[in-house]
Amino acid sequence: MATTYIWELTMANKPIQSTIFSTKAGTYEVRWRNKGSNRQKTFKRKVDALRLQSDLLKIDETQQELASITFEEFAEIWLQRHCRIAVEESTGRGYEQLLRWAIIPFFKGMPLSEIDEDDVIRYTEWLKLEMGVMPVTVGNRLRHLKMIFNCACRWKDDKKRKYLLANPAKNVKEPKKPEVDFRFWTSDEIKKFLRFTKDRAPIVYEIAALVTATGLRRGELFQLQPDCFDFENKILSVKRSYSFVTRKVKPPKGRKIRRIPMNKEVYRLLYKYKDTDPNKRVYDGVNIEHFHKHLRKWCPKAGVSTVGLHDLRDTFASSLVRAGLRVKVIQYLMGHQNVSTTEGYMHLDPNDVAASTDRLETGIDPWDSKNNVVSLPVVNGGILGALRTQ
Repeated sequence: MATTYIWELTMANKPIQSTIFSTKAGTYEVRWRNKGSNRQKTFKRKVDALRLQSDLLKIDETQQELASITFEEFAEIWLQRHCRIAVEESTGRGYEQLLRWAIIPFFKGMPLSEIDEDDVIRYTEWLKLEMGVMPVTVGNRLRHLKMIFNCACRWKDDKKRKYLLANPAKNVKEPKKPEVDFRFWTSDEIKKFLRFTKDRAPIVYEIAALVTATGLRRGELFQLQPDCFDFENKILSVKRSYSFVTRKVKPPKGRKIRRIPMNKEVYRLLYKYKDTDPNKRVYDGVNIEHFHKHLRKWCPKAGVSTVGLHDLRDTFASSLVRAGLRVKVIQYLMGHQNVSTTEGYMHLDPNDVAASTDRLETGIDPWDSKNNVVSLPVVNGGILGALRTQ
């Protein structure tokens, strides 16, 4: 009987959607639609129902006619439908450059429907061996390629033909990346840098203090205006940003206004701009685009780790971790849509780690090296007291 159903489905040549239901009688019913009518078949065992559903899906795939198109032809479609419509203009430009320089040259001339997992693996090997690309970059480009293939699996051409049935890069694993030593300031380095630059380089001091206390991005800092300051409630609102790629003002990331509480230092730094023209940028005369160069110049002089402007966002997130804030709060203050992105910015202060291991080694109190005595904890309500070594 099952064979008859399969033969009828073969003649249909249309996409099939099947569902398995568990009945009150303890049987399993497969339901699907074919030639405009509903079909069903009942099995005593679930494995038989799953087998029929698998056969239905295989028949459906083999009967679908795929669009005849090369990879670079689909790449142009992807640029139009995704890069120039679905994402920010600056992001789209970056995708387009990467596509034209690092992906199309390898897949050029290949029919899209004939690209398989082996081709994708050869692409990663080409990047590593011939292009000399680092493992981190290979992983980034592989994720980019998977995104393109995912769109090809979802989209259809004018004749309602799919471009791909399955993503050939889905099971290709990214190369292992070496551990990255993140650059950020510890609490001691923040104080040391700010003390050193306060009188020697006031604008460097001001921007470093502001970013380490608010986590502003470069574009958000560039587009900071007096209408962002609510001194009555001590709130800094991130209302807009700036793209250094397109040279245009844009909404902040996620297109959501972010409100950051001002601490005393931020309040003091920004209060002087209270009566400034609300349509004028606060740091109009400062080269924010290349400010990292000024920052890195002063780091060795102050005797702290050399960091860039964006590294101060890592410092901000790490300071919030040290203050004991919840991850969701840190995510909001950083302006991230995903917690996983926030976690990449949260680093532990080495001083905090050292203090925790010292405490763990001695139980409760630190070792008294002067008297060569260590205090022991309370056990079962009785005090063991201090043990003096011989």
